Amino acid sequence: MLSPMIRGAAVAVAALISGAILAGEQPGNPLSEMTFEIRLIERPVGVERDRITGDAAGQRLESRLDIVDRGTPMKVESTFTVGSDLAPRAVEVTGKTYRFVNVDLSVLVENGRASIRTAAGTSSAAVTEPFFVARGYAPLAARAWLVRYWETHGRPRLLRSIPDGANDGIRVMPR
Repeated sequence: MLSPMIRGAAVAVAALISGAILAGEQPGNPLSEMTFEIRLIERPVGVERDRITGDAAGQRLESRLDIVDRGTPMKVESTFTVGSDLAPRAVEVTGKTYRFVNVDLSVLVENGRASIRTAAGTSSAAVTEPFFVARGYAPLAARAWLVRYWETHGRPRLLRSIPDGANDGIRVMPR
């Protein structure tokens, strides 16, 4: 669970990243490298460094988030691959997203099935659209892809959440 202040900062950063990713994905710019300063109550608390590569088949985000929460340094390393339709294909997230929360997630989506590995074990699940892979807030840049996926798939009321399909899903609501 993320403190409400950091969660709010994460949402604001995701909005900024969304604009930067859209700008970086213009034709003629096949590689984007971005660094975002994360601030909480006007004070810097960390950075996310992102590298996006892509081709006609899809895009790949490599991300490293370094933040300090109440004096505790936390790092999250992620790779996030989406197809040309922005549907997640492969996701790896490892690190610490909160002082007491470790993340160790791997998801591979192939032929309508998701192979899922977490610190608790492995599982498999059927994948039906619309869906997105999400566990916690990192990488923040992937939240921009989440919003773009939602928009390009008709703004559905609910996106299925992989790996936590039993939850209420993901709801995107414009404000």
